[in-house]
Amino acid sequence: MRAPILMLAFMVLAGCAGPVTRQVPVDNAALQREIEKQTEIALQARADHFRRFYHVVFRTFDGASAMCPKTRQAIGIYPVNQYDFNQRFRKAAARLWQTGDRVQILFVARGSPADRAGVKPLDVILRIDDTAAPQGKKAVSRLRKLLMQRLDKSGIVRLVLERRNPQGVRQTITTVVRPTRICDYRFGVMTNDRVNAFANGVFVVVTSGMMRFVNNDDELALVVSHELAHNIMGHIQKMRRNAWLGTLLDLLAAGYGVNTQGAFGRLALLRFSKAFEAEADYVGMYIMARAGWRIERAPNFWRRMAASHPGSNRTGFTRTHPITSRRFLALEKTVAEIRAKQASGQPLQPERKKPVSNQRDDDDEDE
Repeated sequence: MRAPILMLAFMVLAGCAGPVTRQVPVDNAALQREIEKQTEIALQARADHFRRFYHVVFRTFDGASAMCPKTRQAIGIYPVNQYDFNQRFRKAAARLWQTGDRVQILFVARGSPADRAGVKPLDVILRIDDTAAPQGKKAVSRLRKLLMQRLDKSGIVRLVLERRNPQGVRQTITTVVRPTRICDYRFGVMTNDRVNAFANGVFVVVTSGMMRFVNNDDELALVVSHELAHNIMGHIQKMRRNAWLGTLLDLLAAGYGVNTQGAFGRLALLRFSKAFEAEADYVGMYIMARAGWRIERAPNFWRRMAASHPGSNRTGFTRTHPITSRRFLALEKTVAEIRAKQASGQPLQPERKKPVSNQRDDDDEDE
């Protein structure tokens, strides 16, 4: 049976039509150079996205630190060495940034403690206080651990750096950095063309599609602040708890012979999904304001999202972040609320729901 099928497949493929002009010959060496060039372009594009994201995230996490349940000390550097790049990009990284076994600083967040202390991108870290910086595999994770230990112990850190001047001459730079506290969540850019972003209680992630969609850092800060608000307000944990309660009903129904096919679990999971999104909008605006971003751009961003990606209501970011006229109006009112607080010197804290009082009216008390 297999032989006739293979013969038939061979005959079909042999009969397929092909091009009629000659194929342009390509030199193998030139082909390899072009592959390397395109790899560099791809790596540089990823780095540009993450550099921009890192600047926005650090400033936003710093501004929101008083609202976060957990914080950590940070100085605003993103260290790497060659082992932080997979094999596809390792040679390209070496050509672009001279990466090797030693740890160097790929990005310095604008306005961060490291930036104010004069640390520059591509500086190589030689020492942290009196300890030589680690090298080789897992050097970056060991360096981060060492840095946190020193910051926790003394509250400051002395960095000894190697820097190349424009003429390529190496210089040794020593600087003292005082850290700031930022929200203790991880963050990243996912390579995906879909305009999307998400938080899971641990991470804040945006896609490369979202990075291309946002027009400026204020719009990117809006997306980051919205997702950070989900983490701060514990929305992921609440949704999981709700789903668990719904699943208990599914199991109870199953005990009586009714197969709900998980309907109660799904209903409970989505029970407050729109309310959580509205809360993330509201709290996210306060996060933006505390970090010094321009909050007036927020309502128009969501309008532009709805107009530019109407189909994404079913497939992308707006599928889980519904775009409605009510949302626009709520954002505009939030902008007015925040500006009024700033004008009167009030603390920038989101307003909580008023507790329901069980006390009787005053007239009843007088009886």
